[in-house]
Amino acid sequence: MHTTKNNRSEETEKMMKTYSIDFTKEDFTRRAKKLADLLLEKDSSFKLALIIDSASLYYLTGTMQEGIALLFADGSLKYFVRRSYERALDESPLEDAIQPMTSYRDLVPYLPENLEAVYVEKEVLPLVSFERLQKYLPAKKWLALDFFMARLRSVKDAKEIALIEKAGSLHNQLLTKEVPHLLKEGMSEAELGMAIFQKAVEIGHYGMMKMQMFQVDFLAGQIAFGENALYPTRFDGPGGMKGLHPATPILGSDERKLQKGDLVFVDLGFCYKGYLSDKTQMYFFGDAIPEKVKAVHEACRNVLHEAVKTMKIGNTTSQVWKKAEDARGPLLQENFMGFGKAQVSFLGHGLGLKIDEAPVIMEKGETILEEGMVIALEPKSGIAGHGLVGVEESYVIEKNGARCLTGGDREIILVEE
Repeated sequence: MHTTKNNRSEETEKMMKTYSIDFTKEDFTRRAKKLADLLLEKDSSFKLALIIDSASLYYLTGTMQEGIALLFADGSLKYFVRRSYERALDESPLEDAIQPMTSYRDLVPYLPENLEAVYVEKEVLPLVSFERLQKYLPAKKWLALDFFMARLRSVKDAKEIALIEKAGSLHNQLLTKEVPHLLKEGMSEAELGMAIFQKAVEIGHYGMMKMQMFQVDFLAGQIAFGENALYPTRFDGPGGMKGLHPATPILGSDERKLQKGDLVFVDLGFCYKGYLSDKTQMYFFGDAIPEKVKAVHEACRNVLHEAVKTMKIGNTTSQVWKKAEDARGPLLQENFMGFGKAQVSFLGHGLGLKIDEAPVIMEKGETILEEGMVIALEPKSGIAGHGLVGVEESYVIEKNGARCLTGGDREIILVEE
């Protein structure tokens, strides 16, 4: 007999926490049905999809325990959990859909007959897991589920938007009200990073920043003083960061100390109950911001304002890119969206359970903007001898255009100790 919420052991019951559930059984059922319908629209023979990515599992069930979910053509779901089955029962309202699992063999009785093809999240499925699955799933074709999942998650419902908006409000408070008071002459980038992270958690940050990008580690985001913001990184973004060490290129350098005349670059994600906002704020530590620095920063802000005008239902992501390109002006002809050879080919990205979701704002982007999409725009530019300037704000697409969720872009904040 399987464990249920009603027959767990007394000891287990004492340990389990009753969470405030943000989404209902109906929410998860509706999402699963939409995903199945998207697959059927493309492939009328669709019978089975496998979900293993932790964010996807949470999106469809409300928990992200180690295991695998089976999605069937009628939109029904079975979630096989290896660890922790008890916690999955505690966190998810889909109690009837959750099954304990010891190996992939446990999936076999639930597989559709005459299974020709299986959809899987190829971007996150390890080869060793794929080989094990092949032993028990007699499919001839293994097709990519990633596009369909990204398409579904790119449009947020009202509850998701409310969580991102809460994250954005706290994010704005952190970067505009709290961080200026944390800057002290002689502190290292790493010390500032830890101070920001602590303050973020104090005001409501849930401490995570999940990413789709393969093998990218982050703690608090990108934090750099002066030209360290131009230091090349493997991270696909316009900003740079030296980090602590080649083995841990995160957080910020423990050698670079803050001194008067430094630009301070802070680009962070903020998580509230799993959902993320994205925002960048620039600071200048000293007496007076150099005119060139101010001018390039204001040019980036102008690009943002012009691009946002195009973020309307029915427009394409390439139209937003084109509007930004037209607004660049003479100050942003070099080192826009990165410094030197480290320039990136996008202007913005979707947000949700991960910081780098669909859609992507890029030159050849064909995605049509829809109501409920949440997108971060981040026009930035490197300046030799100074560092990086620019802004990043998160927006939701609504009937009347794009609405900012992170407080709105600002000029460089002058911090005089």
